[in-house]
Amino acid sequence: QLDRDWTVEVGSGYGTPLVWKSRVYQHARQGEEEVVLCLDRATGKTMWKNSQPVSFEIGGGGERHGKGPKSNPYFVHGKVFTYSITGTLTAWDAQTGNLLWHKDHRSQFDKPYPYWGASASPVADEKRVFVHFGGDEQGFLAAMEIESGRELWRQGRSGASYSSPLVVTLYETPQVIDWDHESISGVDIDSGRVLWDYPLPHRGTNQNMPTPAIYEGLVLVGGENRGLYGLKPKLEEGIWRVE
Repeated sequence: QLDRDWTVEVGSGYGTPLVWKSRVYQHARQGEEEVVLCLDRATGKTMWKNSQPVSFEIGGGGERHGKGPKSNPYFVHGKVFTYSITGTLTAWDAQTGNLLWHKDHRSQFDKPYPYWGASASPVADEKRVFVHFGGDEQGFLAAMEIESGRELWRQGRSGASYSSPLVVTLYETPQVIDWDHESISGVDIDSGRVLWDYPLPHRGTNQNMPTPAIYEGLVLVGGENRGLYGLKPKLEEGIWRVE
């Protein structure tokens, strides 16, 4: 039998709670604001709360989805990263809740976020945080310094999908696996150069939504109405190819 220790009303959204040691972090919507809550894991007491105004109008037919946010928060080096439903990235101090830096590229795109809203979650290695910014038609994968938010590189022009990037190592080569609006690719983590690429476009209702998984060097990815793919990137004599 399970006994409830505490319950807290956090708002609406799709984001998964993030647990780090004695704290729980939750990114959610309350009214016209996206809120980040830090709760004591043992008691549910609010340690800190911070928010930003995020107005959002979802694409027609998706009203029942709500206004998000749809991304999961990410913790690294004492910072919590959140990605709004409108496609902006924010770094928070995990201890105090202070806003550290903010990235908003919406002015660079005709449509700043995917039709149903941004749902890709940020991911990081020890130095950099990665997000694919943009809408359905235009976008780019970017690497930013964790501490300062300084952009280190950006790659491509393809629109964002609903899938989240992954940080992996294949053939001793650290890379970001990114499934955007047109294809799934492995991007060199230091330079932003595309190592390998496999066409798997988002067309009509065949949307690019699930996040790929890795098993023994095999990239597993499922597409709506397209079944399941097992892709095997290989490095042979300095050249990458995909089976």
